[in-house]
Amino acid sequence: MYTSVIKANKRNARRTALIYLLTSIFCAVFGVIYEIFSHGVYSAFMLFAFAFPLVGGALPFFLLYLAERSRAKTERRRPYSGLYPAIPARSFYHCGIITLTLGSIMNGILDIYGTTNRLLVIYWFLGAVLLLTAISIHLLSLLLGKRCRLYR
Repeated sequence: MYTSVIKANKRNARRTALIYLLTSIFCAVFGVIYEIFSHGVYSAFMLFAFAFPLVGGALPFFLLYLAERSRAKTERRRPYSGLYPAIPARSFYHCGIITLTLGSIMNGILDIYGTTNRLLVIYWFLGAVLLLTAISIHLLSLLLGKRCRLYR
């Protein structure tokens, strides 16, 4: 039973890393195309919007995939105590990455347009709060271990 959970977590981590990689490629292509039609006006927020899904999404889930892969080889008989986050932690984490990516794109669009908006700070604040919530939920579930199985 535990081996099947490890295999499912490994497969889910690989799939999530691939989705984030494709999302970062889409954001990079979107930023390049948007700035081609911006008549020579560039924004760092638009150029580097791909970094949030790449560094915040693809890299951590690829590392989780590698950890689950090595764990599947070494710990076949021990009970499940994996590193793969539970559903609430993953949901908050995905929402945080999406919020930061969209905030960067919106900030880039307004920079290229030549205006500012003080409400854009909400994207950065909310994205950071969502990421911190996800990390705290995940750490709490790791610390409590078997007593707290948050919807694996």
